[in-house]
Amino acid sequence: MFGHVVRGAAIAAVAAGAIAGVPGGASAAAKACAIGEWTMVKHAFTAKGEGYDFTGTGGKGVRLKVAKKSLAWDFRGSKPLTSKGTRNGAAVAMWSRYTGRLTVPSSVKGNRKGLLQADVRKARGDASARTGKAGRSTPDATYPLAPNYQKGKPETIALGSGAFTCTGKTLHLVLATKSATDSSRFDTWFRRS
Repeated sequence: MFGHVVRGAAIAAVAAGAIAGVPGGASAAAKACAIGEWTMVKHAFTAKGEGYDFTGTGGKGVRLKVAKKSLAWDFRGSKPLTSKGTRNGAAVAMWSRYTGRLTVPSSVKGNRKGLLQADVRKARGDASARTGKAGRSTPDATYPLAPNYQKGKPETIALGSGAFTCTGKTLHLVLATKSATDSSRFDTWFRRS
């Protein structure tokens, strides 16, 4: 099953923490705007590469706690992520539903604009995903998230690394990658809890 795992060039970028478009001069602030508790209002992504072309949206209700040295997601009660597109020329539509909690070590650089950088290879927690074909409620696969993260394969809904823009009430995370064969963009919007 494809799952909503980050593919292609984005895997290496997330695992290494390499993010394009980070504002120059971003440095640790006394208390970055991003630090605190947030609730996801929307997640959207596009991913294109050799043999695949997908768009997806969903995840409303995922809770994120940003601390100086960690990110913690709580997926309990959140809405599913849905996607559609093509894989090897065939049309594909699917859903993923997440539950449980996941924590990764991270750093926050910048205040209202900056960078979240997670070490996904040190993920821990009981979070899991169920994935299935659109129109069917029975999952095709169920798997724990932490082992995939530890292999450098995070889920699109909880990447942990990316540029951010923050106001007192909103947080927007962006990860955009591009290579000779792949391009992807992941946008996630939160409101302060």
